[in-house]
Amino acid sequence: MSNKFYTDEEAQELQKLDVFTYLYNYEPSELVKSGKKEYRTATHSSLVISNGKWIWFSQGKGGVSAISYLMDVKGMNYYEAVKYVDKCIRDSPPAVSYTHLRAHETPLHLVC
Repeated sequence: MSNKFYTDEEAQELQKLDVFTYLYNYEPSELVKSGKKEYRTATHSSLVISNGKWIWFSQGKGGVSAISYLMDVKGMNYYEAVKYVDKCIRDSPPAVSYTHLRAHETPLHLVC
């Protein structure tokens, strides 16, 4: 199996997948509701997801994208994270996104 080359444009498009959308669609068991509009991960209780962003307090890391989450939390390198996000989206496009929920003002408690 050959490695796919990603153009800057393709990689930037994949960077648009935010961490909430990624976890909700591809690792739902990791998403634990901890407040009205706040979530934590099941694996790392000090990792908080709120307002479309994530911060891992105990490690002093944070970000917005699924790619930054996969790199900082799951230990993937940039290429592995981009490739993994690409595979997730190609295999099963996200059914629900944080942006979609915000645009339709759907209460986040329904997402659990």
